[in-house]
Amino acid sequence: MKYGLFIGRVQPFHFGHQHIVNEIMLDGLRPLIAIGSINHNRNLDKNPLSFQQRKELIQIIYPTEVDIIGLYDFEDWTDWFENVLRAIEYVALAKPGDVTLYYHNKEVDRTTFEFNGNTYQNTFYTDIFKDSGFNMKPIEFVDRSDFKIDSNASDIRSDIEGFKHFLDARIYHKLKTLGWK
Repeated sequence: MKYGLFIGRVQPFHFGHQHIVNEIMLDGLRPLIAIGSINHNRNLDKNPLSFQQRKELIQIIYPTEVDIIGLYDFEDWTDWFENVLRAIEYVALAKPGDVTLYYHNKEVDRTTFEFNGNTYQNTFYTDIFKDSGFNMKPIEFVDRSDFKIDSNASDIRSDIEGFKHFLDARIYHKLKTLGWK
């Protein structure tokens, strides 16, 4: 089986994330959603939802169509990537050549880092996947101008009522039952 990999914190899972998962399915691949930062303490500003809660929100939309894995954050990029590979192999029994990384890079995410003894200068972490034999597919951001507003997941976290139009109604209602205001 061939997989489309999407990596994100999904705090919460919104229409932009759904767009990526739908693109993977439209390309005939099985979505493999890697939920990141599962080892971080929960807090209202950045990590209000546990791994299990994020997984359940995704399964509201895609009850059987996706595989979901959790990823720990590491200080070292080599350790982080090895964790990604182990998770993919465990859940999907897949190797890099069987997986296409669906991604978008934001200029704010450019960084310099070490990976497998190499220095990556002013670039994106997605270069690790390309250099490791993954297929790559860039995804366009959802055009937020269609909504006549510029927002992101932190806006949803801070004002669910003001930004509920970026959420599937089923996810919105679930978040409300979890106490989101």
